[in-house]
Amino acid sequence: MPDDAYDLLCAEDAGAAFFDAAAASSTCTTEDDVYRSGGGEDYSAASFAELIGGEADYSPRSDYPDRLRSRSIDPAARAESVSWILKVQEYYGFLPLTAYLAINYMDRFLSLHRLPQEAGWAMQLVAVACFSLAAKMEETIVPSLLDLQERALLLSL
Repeated sequence: MPDDAYDLLCAEDAGAAFFDAAAASSTCTTEDDVYRSGGGEDYSAASFAELIGGEADYSPRSDYPDRLRSRSIDPAARAESVSWILKVQEYYGFLPLTAYLAINYMDRFLSLHRLPQEAGWAMQLVAVACFSLAAKMEETIVPSLLDLQERALLLSL
């Protein structure tokens, strides 16, 4: 294994998984360790700057609002999809983050791809897929795609 990759591994005692000895037996350097050793402010500032800098990679394209205003993306269909996502999030008692991620995924997809205007099923499919993906990222128990599709029909997405 290359030395760089080896530095990412933690040397842990197998017993640490079952007892509170994890702190004593781990040789990993944590963010707290870096902060206590004096490099914390630089480390935190660099980490924060990196997160902010990468945020644009997870946003819809810059022309997306203009495409919504010009109706090249059907704003009514998007609004129905957002409404459905919020209803399903509430129905299953999922975290608000799940709904946020689903809407973000949908907007990112719509900013890159054009859907047929006359095919309402395409927007429904995108909403169901984005919600399913978001739920798989954030929730411990996730409904099947079939359950989500049935919920879409019941809520008249």
